[in-house]
Amino acid sequence: MKSVRRLEAFTPEHDGAFCAYVCEALRNRLRDALRRAARRPVDENYSFEEPATDPSPLEQAVGGQMLARYESALQRLRQSDRELVVARVELGLGYPEIADLAGKPSLAAVRVAVSRALVRLGAEMGHERRS
Repeated sequence: MKSVRRLEAFTPEHDGAFCAYVCEALRNRLRDALRRAARRPVDENYSFEEPATDPSPLEQAVGGQMLARYESALQRLRQSDRELVVARVELGLGYPEIADLAGKPSLAAVRVAVSRALVRLGAEMGHERRS
């Protein structure tokens, strides 16, 4: 919702700029959530067997409907693109780490690959698939 409130300040400078804007906003909200979680004491009653009932930081950041669109679009991507998006957006990994994981020869190659994967994700999110 913070991103939506600040949308009037957004100026698209190229194709895919909105997707990049949303991805950066998502990345920032995830970083904020990770920082908050690091400051909280560990709950002794935490169980790995029981799923959490509260919304995840990702769900809080983008809302349930947008999250469903994101996850659906993510599943329609090729496996390699999906891995790049998850590594960069959800895990917040840097390009050197992604280059190692993806076996890319250079940082430039991984930047291009991540950028293209995000463009494909944006295109998928912009097209509603009907069953």
